[in-house]
Amino acid sequence: MTLSLTMSGLGTVRPEMFQRYLAHTGWKAEAFPREDVSKFVSTEDQSIYVLVPKEMGVSDYKAALLRVANTIAQFESRDVQQVLANVICPNVDYLQFRFTGAITDLGSLPLNYMLDAVSNIRHALVYSACGELNPQPSYGRALKQAIEVTKKTRFGQTSPGSFIISVEVPHSPPAPIARTATARFAEDPLERRIVTRILRGVSKAKLVATRGETVDPQEEYRYGLNANLADSLAALRVDDFDLAVEVGAKWDASVTSATPLPDRPVLIERTTFDSLVSIGNAFRSDIATRDVLVTGMVVGLSRDDWDNGDETKSVIVLKASGREDIPRNIRVVLSTDDYQRACDVHKERKQIRLRGRLERPGGGKHWWLTAYRDFEVMDRGS
Repeated sequence: MTLSLTMSGLGTVRPEMFQRYLAHTGWKAEAFPREDVSKFVSTEDQSIYVLVPKEMGVSDYKAALLRVANTIAQFESRDVQQVLANVICPNVDYLQFRFTGAITDLGSLPLNYMLDAVSNIRHALVYSACGELNPQPSYGRALKQAIEVTKKTRFGQTSPGSFIISVEVPHSPPAPIARTATARFAEDPLERRIVTRILRGVSKAKLVATRGETVDPQEEYRYGLNANLADSLAALRVDDFDLAVEVGAKWDASVTSATPLPDRPVLIERTTFDSLVSIGNAFRSDIATRDVLVTGMVVGLSRDDWDNGDETKSVIVLKASGREDIPRNIRVVLSTDDYQRACDVHKERKQIRLRGRLERPGGGKHWWLTAYRDFEVMDRGS
């Protein structure tokens, strides 16, 4: 971050923002003979101190705040920009994905890939939230509460000279505390636990790839990866070119964490991507095929040749309703008669109800209802 860019954002920063941040991160206010500044001394090293202007109108106001921010950044081993972000907008953690590899040496990345990367990172956050709210090996669809929790995440400012997607993850502010104490939660806020689960998950996949560690599908999903989270992270790989993704995070220093961050970001390379794919498949294969009762609207109809032969496959897409434990969209191969009934139902905008086995063959993209039975057309009031 250049000096001019940093200076440009300081004119609207109020002195009390810095005072609050310093009070929450272990700095202690001390008496000082000058009336125009407040002195804060580090409680860890009393030789380190900062002088915060008391008023915004002084001539060197922005330069004085920049000196304060630089001192804090050096003391916390953080970027000045991240310190300023936490001063201006407290209670925000950062999750970062840094893209490296031969392809980045060209100075650009395919736009479609980056659009997909943002979408997959969002999915990773959502399904990490699912794991915190209601741990399961695999999810047919995202939990509504998980989607709501992650809606407040924001696309953070990128860093110069690198391909980085920075995600701002706001969390609930701590309860009132003494001004000289660092804020502490009884446990980490949900949003920080969501980020921690992602870091823990990629670290586990890395150990599987590099040290041959194993994953117990009966336990891993309780605190780390689930099938959907593994899929979302694995989807950051592109087979057509050499690309690795470095995953790390930065905590808001004003709120201490029950779980320390890894010493360094985790680098996901080809072998770790392979591990993420294998882990996702392992979770699904560990789940027995379920018999389910599905109610929903017919939202897709198609009739295709079966293996390019003479037989025609009649497929509907059923948008399930009322249940979060099954996928949103389910495909069903119907008999000729039932397919015609489904066409009629689709025109009438009625729901149907089917029983069958819910499957995702080969860990593929689509869910299917096989061995269906009890085709029932629902009245509008049902």
